[in-house]
Amino acid sequence: MNTHVEQTPVGTPNDWREEIRKVIAIQIPDLVEQSVAKEEERRFRQLKWVVAFIGLVGLGTIGTLGNLAIDKAVDAKAGNIRETLELTKINSLALKINLSKGFSPDDRDDAVALLSRIAEIPAVKRSTEVRSALGDVLRSFAGAGLSAEIDKLFKEYEDEILANGLSTEILLHHYGQRIVGRSTTPTLEDFPLKAFEKLESVAPGHNLRELALAYRLLYDVSIADKRIDDHVRQLLRDSMDLSESDTARFLQEILIRTRGENWQTESTPEGKRLETITRDFFKDYKNLIADVYHTDVNSITEVSEKGIDEGDAPAFAKKLVADGHKL
Repeated sequence: MNTHVEQTPVGTPNDWREEIRKVIAIQIPDLVEQSVAKEEERRFRQLKWVVAFIGLVGLGTIGTLGNLAIDKAVDAKAGNIRETLELTKINSLALKINLSKGFSPDDRDDAVALLSRIAEIPAVKRSTEVRSALGDVLRSFAGAGLSAEIDKLFKEYEDEILANGLSTEILLHHYGQRIVGRSTTPTLEDFPLKAFEKLESVAPGHNLRELALAYRLLYDVSIADKRIDDHVRQLLRDSMDLSESDTARFLQEILIRTRGENWQTESTPEGKRLETITRDFFKDYKNLIADVYHTDVNSITEVSEKGIDEGDAPAFAKKLVADGHKL
């Protein structure tokens, strides 16, 4: 009796591509009936984020169904998605998240798991597509306050994050707000502070020095147990060494933090503390601020008492810069 035993294909990358195409063609009809309805409802209909595409062998973007078929085909024929990804290239990985309505724990876990898996594949990890997708995930996670997940991704993708201007900007805000807004005393092994300092060190190379300087000033004020006039004066003078537009952004970022609703949809203890620290900065250092920027101290007092609306912050910041350059 002849017994046929199906063998896992071995050969060139072209052989693998052809085999995967065949398997996907076989699997798709069954998956249409068994899986698409559930996935469409959970992901597409609810407009939450979707793992839209893993680009294997140039198959094109085929959404959730394609992702399921590829995973199943690779597991059955290759047994190891890492090896398959190493034979091909990721054409695109787009993680789309509805920021206004949030996303489910499953969505969050899927994103972290996928990026963690890719982090173990150096050639894929360094691709521009992954860096772009990582930026989308970091922005959405930061908006949702997912600090633990962001810490994990920072550890796995530190080099890629620090080399990317968008990711650096996103995390300067995230870690800057964390280190200023928390109530605990920082330690030598403080991860948020270490992450911020790494981002701060590369900020000038991404034209983000003014953003790092804004959070540095607020952080130094927040941990000081007494007035630090000389240090604050130096930081403010450092801001004047920037271009006028960068100095305006430096001031604008600080002004925005005087009202929690300017940057958060729901009030949090950390957000309230950041608001308080920023208003106290304008109150405690109003004379110094007025002196450095050659402006009216009464306008600084009003900011310390009432805060300023996000829409008014740019104009107020530009006025301070213009006043500061009069002499």
